[in-house]
Amino acid sequence: NLQLNSNTNTNNLLDVLDNNDDESEMSQMKNMVTSIQENISRLQAIKKERNGVLQDLKERIQADDISQLLILNRKAQNIEPALFAAELEKFQAHSSRISATIHLQATVIQELTAHHKSLIDSKRGQDVQERWTSASKK
Repeated sequence: NLQLNSNTNTNNLLDVLDNNDDESEMSQMKNMVTSIQENISRLQAIKKERNGVLQDLKERIQADDISQLLILNRKAQNIEPALFAAELEKFQAHSSRISATIHLQATVIQELTAHHKSLIDSKRGQDVQERWTSASKK
């Protein structure tokens, strides 16, 4: 039974599901929705962590002044590439952590996509989509 809140005109996917449906099918649908919600939460946590690491990296880069090293080594030839490489090495941990969060994000997005596809491709999922669409047109 589709229930619309007349005051806000918003629906919840779980509200659209009939109580008369097969319990195992309902349980499976709810599990898929829960998995999707968990993956979204994981993505938000990954984003927060990556933003924190990026902010820390930006602050450390701003605070890192290598001008004195450049002045001290200005007469040495071809030292700048080695000097910059050595100085950049200090930020390798930040770079590695950002790369790890990007990899983890890609993995979670793949899981999320698979769960979403399973949900919308199921017969029950298609029925819910049709009812949701018709209810939102009213």
